[in-house]
Amino acid sequence: MFRPQNKTNEDVPFEHQMLHILRNYQKLLDLIYKLRKENDTLRKSNAGEREAEFQRRAEKAKSANNMLNYRIGKLQDTVKNLHAEIERRDTTNAELKRTIEQLRDEIADLHRKHKVLRIADHIR
Repeated sequence: MFRPQNKTNEDVPFEHQMLHILRNYQKLLDLIYKLRKENDTLRKSNAGEREAEFQRRAEKAKSANNMLNYRIGKLQDTVKNLHAEIERRDTTNAELKRTIEQLRDEIADLHRKHKVLRIADHIR
């Protein structure tokens, strides 16, 4: 009996075709289930990785923030020390100004006394 190489649908019984379709359909369903499961696994894995990355970034930011707070504290201490130094120097400057004024007054007084003595020497 001659069998054709390329079978057509009429050559294969209907039940056989349906079994073939059902098998293919079941394979597709299994593949869909497997892919969905893999997708969920990857989604959870990615969420875990993202969470870990956020934690790493948060730790870096916290560390940087702590360093900045430390540096700000040091700068505030420096500013406080500079203000204290400025006040000390202002006090010293005020004292020096008073001393200079006193010396000017003494010099002016000495000039007057010298003038008077010179006049007195000249009169004698």
